[in-house]
Amino acid sequence: YSKWFNASSRMLTTLDEALDTIIEKMGLVGR
Repeated sequence: YSKWFNASSRMLTTLDEALDTIIEKMGLVGR
């Protein structure tokens, strides 16, 4: 269970960072 939890939280962190990057790029394009 803890292995699955660690893997899912890692995925969530990766998704969060990816979203931040995408938002930053869209912000740069929007300006």
